[in-house]
Amino acid sequence: MPQLPPPLLPPGEFPSAGTPGPSMPAKTSGLAIASLVLGILSCPLSCLTAIPGLICGIVGLVKIRTSETSSTGPRLTGGGLAIAGIILNSVLLFITPVMIGLLLPAVQAAREAARRQACSNNLKQIGLGMHMFADSQRGSFPSAIVDADGQPLLSWRVAILPYLEEAALYEEFHLDEPWDSPHNLALVERMPAVFACPSGDLPPGMTTYLAAAGPGMALDEPTRKGRFASVPLREITDGTSKTILVVEAGHNQAVPWTKPEEITVDPGRATEGLLGSASSHAGGLRVALFADGHVEGVGDDIDPEVFTALLTRSGNETLPAD
Repeated sequence: MPQLPPPLLPPGEFPSAGTPGPSMPAKTSGLAIASLVLGILSCPLSCLTAIPGLICGIVGLVKIRTSETSSTGPRLTGGGLAIAGIILNSVLLFITPVMIGLLLPAVQAAREAARRQACSNNLKQIGLGMHMFADSQRGSFPSAIVDADGQPLLSWRVAILPYLEEAALYEEFHLDEPWDSPHNLALVERMPAVFACPSGDLPPGMTTYLAAAGPGMALDEPTRKGRFASVPLREITDGTSKTILVVEAGHNQAVPWTKPEEITVDPGRATEGLLGSASSHAGGLRVALFADGHVEGVGDDIDPEVFTALLTRSGNETLPAD
């Protein structure tokens, strides 16, 4: 039986709103679909897709609403998809900054912990180099390299280079010239990484790893020429595990690593000499190398008497168990 043509509408009349005409079939909005897809992709990609997805959803929803009352073009469907895409993209777009804000302190704390661990590893290597030096020099830790008159020329840090797998650099120094001679000064910027604290930002060639020098310490009183003399291990009667050898100073106390300069500490004012400047690490915790080679953190809130006891090598002080 032949199919009858659709009835003609009277002139001036159009299909009712929401009802597609015979030549205008309904179809799902591509923008609505795109908004939902981008919203789903926003879970792993965040703002890269959330913003375009939000725009697609809004534009798609407007076009769907417009098509419902339009007499031309196909009627668009998919309003639910567009709304779902708008909601999903909006939630992810605004939640992402909040999540980043919550996670950022934890990430920064993890990075600082890693830098502090790297700093500890540096001092452990320095301690190993100093002990290897002592084994080859009758049991005394290194002190400054001096000239024939006892005048200090180069730091103990240069003296232990052969024991830090830096023998080639050591050979380039003119050991009979001061650290700031034209030849030796050119080597300052070639400081081995082991002398650089990972926290903070210092100019090339500057170090904050300084020996604690002063009366009764591992580096004792200066000689007539101003050089601090290293004492034999046997004279550290407080115990090598209870005597600080090298400590991480503040950035304002940094020195060129080849310069024979240490932190001169008055035991009666120890906290002013070493703890009076800001630590490179967050929380006021600096790292100290003890004479037996182990490394511990020293906080700015340490008891001054305990800190003084840790600096002296033969004070016979009683230290707390912790």
